[in-house]
Amino acid sequence: YQVTREIFGFPQMWAEIEALDGQISTDAQCALYFELRRLLDRSTRWFLQSRGGTLDVANEIVKFRERITAIGPHVPGMLQGAELARYDRHVARMVADGTPESLARRVAALLDEFSLLDIIEIADRVDQDAAQVADLYFSLSERFEVDRLLHHITNLPRDDRWTSNARSALRSDLYSALAGITMRVAKSMDASKSRDERIAEWEEWLAEGVGRTRATLAEIAQSEQTDLATLSVALRAVRTLVGQGAA
Repeated sequence: YQVTREIFGFPQMWAEIEALDGQISTDAQCALYFELRRLLDRSTRWFLQSRGGTLDVANEIVKFRERITAIGPHVPGMLQGAELARYDRHVARMVADGTPESLARRVAALLDEFSLLDIIEIADRVDQDAAQVADLYFSLSERFEVDRLLHHITNLPRDDRWTSNARSALRSDLYSALAGITMRVAKSMDASKSRDERIAEWEEWLAEGVGRTRATLAEIAQSEQTDLATLSVALRAVRTLVGQGAA
C-alpha cells in the first residue's frame, strides 16, 4: 500500500478530489475515489505477487516513482484504437459530471498507468528505455484485444469468494501474458527500429502462432460468449505466444 501510494502520487489526487466537495455530486466524487481504489487494489496485489515477503519499500519507491511520474502523463498518447476510445469516453463522462479536465484525464488513465509496473520491470531486464517499452506494450495490447478481454473479466460474476478469486487470477494472468509478449518482442527485435517495425517483424517471424491466436480471439468475439470458460480459452490463446520466439 505504501509503495503504491507514493509511486502513483495518491496524496495529491486524494486532495484534488476532496477539494471538489460541494462542487460536484457525491456520486461523481465517489466514482473518482473508486478509480483510485481500483489502482490501489491492483498495484498492491502486483507487489504482493511479484515480491512476496521480500518487499523493500524504500527501494521500490526509488525504482518506480521517478519513471512513473515521467511516463504517466504520456500514457494516453500511447493508447490506440479501442483503448484510446475507451479512455476518451471515460474522460468525457467525468468532465460532464463536473470534474476538472486535468483531473479527469489523470484519473481516466490510472488503470493504464498500472501497466507501467510491468513495463518498467521489462525495461530493466532488457536494458531499454521504459518509454520505448511502454509504446511497444500498449501497441501489442491493442493488437491482441487485451482491453476487451479485461472488460469481460471485470463483468464476470463475483457471487462468492471463489468466483472473485477466479476473476482476479484471470486478470493477473492476462496482464502477465501481455508482459511476456512485450518481453519477447523487446528482446528479439532490434531496439533501434520503430515500434511498428519491431512488431511487424516479430509477427512475421511467428506468423502461424499469431494467426491462430487472432483467429481464436475473433471467433470468441463473434460468439459473444464471455463466461469464465470462454475467457480462459482466450487467455490460453494469448499465452501461447509468450513461449514462442524466445531470444
